[in-house]
Parts: sequence; C-alpha cells; structure tokens
Amino acid sequence: SAAEVCAAWAGDHTSARRSGAPVHGACVDGHTCHATAPAILDAATPEIGAIDYAPLQVELWAARAAVRAAQARWEDAAADHRRVLQAAPRLGQWDLATAATIGLTTVVGVSLARPDAGLAYAELAEGLAVLTGDPELRALELRAAIASVWSAQAKYPEAEAEHRAVVAALVERYGPDHPEVARARSRVVSALYSQGKYLEAEQEDRAALAAQVRLLGPEHPVVATTRSTLAV
Repeated sequence: SAAEVCAAWAGDHTSARRSGAPVHGACVDGHTCHATAPAILDAATPEIGAIDYAPLQVELWAARAAVRAAQARWEDAAADHRRVLQAAPRLGQWDLATAATIGLTTVVGVSLARPDAGLAYAELAEGLAVLTGDPELRALELRAAIASVWSAQAKYPEAEAEHRAVVAALVERYGPDHPEVARARSRVVSALYSQGKYLEAEQEDRAALAAQVRLLGPEHPVVATTRSTLAV
C-alpha cells in the first residue's frame, strides 16, 4: 500500500535527522524508495480522501506523519500523529495508535525540544502497547524512544545503557543480522558520540558495517556510507 511504502522509506531517516551523530541504520533492509515515497503519498492522498472508509484515512495520516518527520517537518508530523492518536483507538487500530504515541514521544520530546511532553506521550504509549499485535516489540520501540528523549536531556549514560539493552533484546529476538538490530545499533553509536566515546562508537560502527555487508552485500549504498564515515 502507499502507507507501507511511505513508512518504509521514512523509517530511520527520522532518527538520523534527530541526532547530530552519524546514524547508519537507515534503509538497512534494502528499501531504496526515499526519493519516491513523498510523490507516492501526494498521489495517494486525494484518492484515499475520496474513499469513505475511516481506517484507510488513519493509515494515510500515519504514513504522512512518518514522511513529514523524515523531511524534518516536525510540527506537521506531530499534527498527523495526533490525528492518528485521536481516531485510531475508536477504530480498534491499536498498532497505529501506539506507533503514533511513540512517534510523538520522539518528535515532541526530541525534535521539538519538549522532553516532558514527549515523556508524557511515552506513558500513554505504554498503556496502548499491551493492546497491539506484538506488545513485546512495541515495548522495545518505546524504550528506544524514551532513551532518545534522555539523550536530548543530556542523560547520555542512561540513554546508552537503554539503547544497549534494546539491542540485546532484539538480538535475542531476531539474531544479530537483522535490520532492526542494525537500526538499534545506530542509536548506540549516536549515544556514544554524544559522550565523546569515539573509539567505542567506531567499534559499534564496524559491527554495524559487518552486519550491513552480510545483509545487503558489499556494494550497497548504505554500506558505502558507513565505510565513508569510518574513513573520516
């Protein structure tokens, strides 16, 4: 669907823009639609708007929030996340409602520099997550979002520890060579850079590079980006 394509593109582009340090998890699973997703979204919007089916409209808002965040249009992203949060619970779309609150945790708490408000959304997300199809995974996503807010509050050791815990849980769930693990490692790298732990950050980057090569092959653009950063 258009929503899935747009959300796939947005993925870790949002976290990459939020942090000042290099992030190498984006599109690690091979999505190359970053140039086309906004156009797909724009084309889908009037078509979906003409369909009298509320759940589809909520999916559109969710996709639009992801793309707007990836474009650093934070207020627009927050507005769409709030639209999802208002409508999705009434329609039983608990996964979308939870994703919206997790998105608001980081967009509001980090990108819009309102950490207390972001953490308030995190409390709401914790309650919603138990109603989703995969509460364990949603809880890990929420933990990563909260850790990102802690980084924004300069609570770097706490953020690093939480990001590492998320990596460990994801490795146990998926194994070491999974896109979600690579994304989580990128957040550890950001936390390390924020503390000036450059040697440790380089080691994590090299681990991420090895996983990317195994996942994508040595000639993939994401692999080239990671290699260029390590060469600096």
